[in-house]
Amino acid sequence: MMHKHILVVGSINMDIVVQVLEQPKAGETLLGSDAVNIPGGKGANQAVGAARSIGPEVDLAVAMLANVGTDGNGKILKDNLEASGVDTRYIDAVEGSSGIALITVDQRGENMIVVSPSANGKLSPERLKTEMLEDVAIVVMQLEIPFETVEVVAKAAFERNIPVLLNPAPARELPNEFLKHLSILVVNESEAEFLSQVKVTDKQSALKAAHILQSMGVETIIVTLGSDGLVWLDKDASGSLEGFKVDVVDTTAAGDTFCGALATQLAQGTNLEEALNFANAAAALAVTVQGAQPSIPSFSKIEDFLNAS
Repeated sequence: MMHKHILVVGSINMDIVVQVLEQPKAGETLLGSDAVNIPGGKGANQAVGAARSIGPEVDLAVAMLANVGTDGNGKILKDNLEASGVDTRYIDAVEGSSGIALITVDQRGENMIVVSPSANGKLSPERLKTEMLEDVAIVVMQLEIPFETVEVVAKAAFERNIPVLLNPAPARELPNEFLKHLSILVVNESEAEFLSQVKVTDKQSALKAAHILQSMGVETIIVTLGSDGLVWLDKDASGSLEGFKVDVVDTTAAGDTFCGALATQLAQGTNLEEALNFANAAAALAVTVQGAQPSIPSFSKIEDFLNAS
C-alpha cells in the first residue's frame, strides 16, 4: 500500500435497479423497466468515489474494510472495486448472501431504496486491526453496517488523531460521546432534519441545523441540498455553494460520490471550500448517468467539468 491512504469502512451491495414513471404509492403495483444489477452500497460507492477522484500525480490510495457474501455477487462486487482502484485486502467473504439494495428510479431521476444488509450486517468490531489505521489520512464511514463497529472504528481513529468523516445514512440517533469522535459530518436535508430536529427547507434553515449539530461535538458540518448546492460550517467560518446545473438522469450515489471526492481532497490537504467545490462538481456529474458506481466520474472528468463551468 502507498504511504498515505483513505480507509473506507462500510457496506457493499448489489443494486437491483428498476426504472418507473412515478414512485409507487402504498398498496400500488406498477410496471417498470427490466431490472438491472449494478454494483453499489454506500461504502463501496464512497470508496470508488475516492479512488476515481485521485489525480494522476497524487501519492494516495484507497482501502476498504467490509464484507461480501459467498454467493455469486460477492466476487463480482469485490472484482469491481479492484477494477476501480480500491485495495480490497480487508474485504472478507462471509457465509451467505451479499448485501442487496432494491432501487426504483422515476422519470425525474429521484430514487427510493430498500437495503437488505446480509453480509454487511456481519461486519463486527473485531475486524478492525491496529495495522489497518497505519498511515491513514482520513477514515470514511456510513451507517449501513452495525453501529457498534462504526463506534469502535471512530474511537480508534480519534485516539490516533485521524480525522473521521461520517455520512450518517440511513439516519439514526447518534450518542453525543460518539459524535465527539468525528471530525466531519456530511448530511442531506432529511438526515440534518432528523438529527437536529430543525425542518430544513432552504440554506438558512440548513445552517441553523448545522449549528445545532456542531454544538453536539462535531467540528465541521456539511449539509448537502441536492440541486440547491450545500452549506458548510466549521470552527472558524460558514458558507454555501450553489449547485451545478445539469440534466438529472439518476440521483443514486450522488451523495456517496460527494463524500468520496471530498475525502480525497481533504486527504491531500486541500482547504475545505476548495474541496467542497470539487466534491460538488463530482456529485453533479454523477446524477447525469444511470446507476451507482457506473455514474461516478474520474478525476479528469471532474477537472474538465470545473474548467468548463
